[in-house]
Amino acid sequence: MARIHHFQNNELILKLAREGHRLTYCGAEIHIFPDYSPEVSKKRVAFSEVKSQLKSASFLYRMFFPARSQPKPFKGNSPELDPDQGA
Repeated sequence: MARIHHFQNNELILKLAREGHRLTYCGAEIHIFPDYSPEVSKKRVAFSEVKSQLKSASFLYRMFFPARSQPKPFKGNSPELDPDQGA
């Protein structure tokens, strides 16, 4: 856990983390994790079963804030899906 005293530094660190840059401090890699409220965390957990089913059906998905899912078919070497099966 860290406290950043200058707002500009905080914003820069978060921006770099969102862009996928590798963050280090004194040679140690730093990981940034989102901090969700308990309500949002509960909503995200509610999607666990759906996410599992989407993954097993080779669907890509992404979670939006606060907790909305947007699935889409996987493009590439994915198995053919039968729409009548209701994956």
